[in-house]
Amino acid sequence: MPESNAAAKKRQFKANRAAGIGDETGRIVQQKDPPKMMNCSVCQHEMKITKTNTELKMHSESKHGSTLDACFPGAVAIA
Repeated sequence: MPESNAAAKKRQFKANRAAGIGDETGRIVQQKDPPKMMNCSVCQHEMKITKTNTELKMHSESKHGSTLDACFPGAVAIA
């Protein structure tokens, strides 16, 4: 009979504990990188940099009436 997924996980956790990696149960916890943040050069409002920079574009156009590069220099290169 084929082995269940739970038994395979338990075997892997046991091997992790024996190797001294992971937490006390043998699970390997992966942590996310913190989001990339940037301050507006005009009003110093801190905003998150995303792939499309939608919030940054809206902020620069509606609050200051300027371009993305004027308010957040280098944000396009970081994204």
